[in-house]
Amino acid sequence: MKVLVTADIDHRIEKEFPNLAFTYMGYALEDHIPSKYTEIVQAIPEYDFLISEFDTIDRGVIDAAKKLKMIICCRGGVNSVVDIQYAASHGIMVRNTPGRNASSVVEYVLAVIFSADRHLRMADRLVMSETLQRQKFVLPEKYRDTLWGMDSTSPYHTLRGRGMHNLTLGVIGYGNIGKAVVNAAVLLGIHVLVYNHHPIVSPVPAGVEIVDKDVLLRNSDFVSLHASNCGHAVIMGSSEFSAMKEGAYFINTARGDLVDETALIEALDSGHLSGAALDVTRQEPLPPGSPLIRAKNIFITPHIAGATDEVVQTGTEMAIYHLRQYLLNRWEQSE
Repeated sequence: MKVLVTADIDHRIEKEFPNLAFTYMGYALEDHIPSKYTEIVQAIPEYDFLISEFDTIDRGVIDAAKKLKMIICCRGGVNSVVDIQYAASHGIMVRNTPGRNASSVVEYVLAVIFSADRHLRMADRLVMSETLQRQKFVLPEKYRDTLWGMDSTSPYHTLRGRGMHNLTLGVIGYGNIGKAVVNAAVLLGIHVLVYNHHPIVSPVPAGVEIVDKDVLLRNSDFVSLHASNCGHAVIMGSSEFSAMKEGAYFINTARGDLVDETALIEALDSGHLSGAALDVTRQEPLPPGSPLIRAKNIFITPHIAGATDEVVQTGTEMAIYHLRQYLLNRWEQSE
């Protein structure tokens, strides 16, 4: 049987299935240029399995897939790229890789919290611009070459953080990534509040509080968004940002369309929020001159929270699992 791979996965998958023939095309190749739709349609008829990621697998592709038995989509959400119901009507199984990037997003969120609480970006700018070097700080002669200053204007006081044990993190959304963020934060001694649109039926770590969204917003030093955008509704708008604790910090690694960016800019520029970190925005790439870029105390990255080698490795492990399960079931049914 033959496997068509259009996803970024580790080629070691071939060692797990020596009896399968693997072909790589499009995004799976070194230059990572996605295949054209017509190329997928032309290629798919001879393959039994498809491991995809960004390609649109709709009725046209499925109708052309005469031998296809299973689609493994290397994403958490699949509905946006695979017509699951139509695939099922043709007897094609669809599997995905939920939470494959959870650890990577956790690292990003924690890095933002560490940096923001300890004012690391500001400290770096003040030193690299030589602003601090031009200031006169009070220092006893004994410490003249070992400290920047000891008076109330010195960096030791003006750039002092609160420390993890004094912080409250509010997590909106308790899916695979939200759970991972909560677990990591708890291990660091951060107090965690969780809000989820649907009731949480699974146990949460000791000390974690499940609260209403308003309670979370009013009491969190950091608010991290991890909700899905199935309905494309704004979750964080003017009323939500106004309800946030004075001086709180907002983080979005979920989806850009969950946030009213104009309301966020107003909350930042007014000083109500101390800062925000966005890995996702409504329009990507951000257009030149975007108002977001001019907002006060904003930190924007180009959708890279889940960009680590570990994501590829975990996605590969999940793809191996799905393929193995299918082949084991097929072998058992043939007995």
